[in-house]
Amino acid sequence: GVTADSAQSLRLSGASTTLSETDQTISNDVTMIAATASLSVTMPNITDSTVGRLYLIKDVAGNASSNNITINQSAGGHDIDGADNPTAIVLESDSAAVQLLACSGSSGFFYAVF
Repeated sequence: GVTADSAQSLRLSGASTTLSETDQTISNDVTMIAATASLSVTMPNITDSTVGRLYLIKDVAGNASSNNITINQSAGGHDIDGADNPTAIVLESDSAAVQLLACSGSSGFFYAVF
């Protein structure tokens, strides 16, 4: 499910989901995942208006080694780290986190990892 925690960040638990442009939080795009089973998160499609938007995805349950969190490219095919790179990344270390930045380049829109 999706609930807001006390920090008013998006918190996901128990199910796979697609992030959306309307998943706004006070801390602007922190997604905390408390997985009780392996799950996947699909990034939203990037448009000109979202270039530069930063997404932070964090395993707050501290159990990603046993409940992997897969972060998939958007339904529109916006790759993670650009063309010819993985269409997904996996958080598989306990308490792992990753930041993704919505970018635009000569090959189109993509998510940069840093």
